[in-house]
Amino acid sequence: MRYGQFIKEHGDKKLTLKFSILQFTFWSTWCSFFSFAGMYFIHSGYSYSFVGAAMSVAICCGIAGQVFWGFLCDKLQSIKKVFILANILLLAAILALADPRSPYSVLIFIGFLGFCQTPQPAVLDSWILKKNVNTPLNYGFIRMWASIGFSCFGWIIGISIEGAGYGVMFVFAAAFVAVTLAVSLLVSDCGGGGEGIRLGDLRLSYGRLIKNRRYLLFLAACFLIGFGNQATDNLLSLVVSEVGGGSGDLGMIIFLSAITELPFFFYSARIFSRFSPRQCFWFSCCAYVLEYTIIALAHSTTMVAVGVLFQGIGFSVLLPNLRTFAHDNSPEQMRTSAQTLTDAVFAGLAGMASSAFGAVIIERAGVGVMFGLCAGAAILAMALFLKVTKAGAVSH
Repeated sequence: MRYGQFIKEHGDKKLTLKFSILQFTFWSTWCSFFSFAGMYFIHSGYSYSFVGAAMSVAICCGIAGQVFWGFLCDKLQSIKKVFILANILLLAAILALADPRSPYSVLIFIGFLGFCQTPQPAVLDSWILKKNVNTPLNYGFIRMWASIGFSCFGWIIGISIEGAGYGVMFVFAAAFVAVTLAVSLLVSDCGGGGEGIRLGDLRLSYGRLIKNRRYLLFLAACFLIGFGNQATDNLLSLVVSEVGGGSGDLGMIIFLSAITELPFFFYSARIFSRFSPRQCFWFSCCAYVLEYTIIALAHSTTMVAVGVLFQGIGFSVLLPNLRTFAHDNSPEQMRTSAQTLTDAVFAGLAGMASSAFGAVIIERAGVGVMFGLCAGAAILAMALFLKVTKAGAVSH
C-alpha cells in the first residue's frame, strides 16, 4: 500500500506527519547520546561497574520523572507545554555531559538526563492517543518513524564516532532536539482546558488506578518483560564490548534491531484487528525468550546481532499492546499518568534493576548468566500477560 493511500485511509495527513516527525526526531535524540553513553564513559576512563551504576542512576531518576511529568500533564491538562519544557532541559543535561570532569558530575547530569528523557516516550504516545479520540490516527504507523530514526542514526552515529570521535553525539543531539521543539510548536495541545484538575480529583483517580487488580498484575508483567528489554538496551554496549566489538558494530546492531520493528509497526492496524491482545502478548514474549537465549550463547557480534533482531520483533508487537491496555484500563483523567506509570515500571524499575545488577553479573559471571535470567523473567511475564487478558480482555 502506498504512503498517500495509507494516510488517507487511516487518518489526518498533516497531524500524522507532525507526530511522525516528532517520533523520528525524539528517538533520534535518544539514540544520539544515551545509546552510546556506555561506550562514551568507558572511553572516558570509567569501569564497567561505574557505567552500570550511572545507567541505574539515570533510570532511577527516570522513575521519579515518570511520576512528576505524568502528574504535571494531568494537573495542567497540557501535554504540549510539558513535552517542550522537558526537551529543553534534556538538551541542557546532554550538553553538560560533553565534559565529564568527575564521577560525581557524571552521576548528577546523567540522573537529570534520565529524569527528563525517560518519561517522554509515554508522554508523546499519550499525546497521540488523546488526539486519536477525535482525529483518526494510526499509532503503529506513527511509531514506526521512531524505529526508522533510531535505526538509521544508530548506524550513522556509530560510524561517525569511529571517524570523528564522541563529540559528534552532542552535535546530533542538539540538532534533533531543535527540530523536535520546532515541530512541537506546530501541533495543537490535547488538554481539557486551561484550568487543570483539582488535586483532590487527581488523588481519587490515582486511588482507583492503584486498586485496579488487573492493572497491578499488568504492571508486574511489565516489570518482568522490561527487565530483559532494558538490559539489552542499556547494557548492549557492554555486551558488544564483551564479544570484541566496537562503536561501529554497536551502531550496526542498533540499526538491525530497530529496522526489524518497521513492518510490524506499519501493519499494526491489521495485526491487532486480526489477533487478540492475548495472542500478541504471547508472541512478544516468545520472541524475547529467543533473543535472550541467542545472546546468552553469543561469542561474536554476529550472534548478538541475530539475537537483537528478535527484540525488534517482540518490542514492535508488545508496545502498542502496552499503550492500549494502559489507556483502556485507567480513569479518563489519569491516562497520561497511567502511561508514564507503565513506563516507570517497564523502563524504570526494570531498567534500574537490570542495569544495577546486570553490569556486575556480566563482569563477574558473564553475558550467558545475565541473559539466562532475562529469559526466565520473560517466561514469567508471559504467564501474567495471559492471565490479565484471559477474561474481559480489552479490545484494540
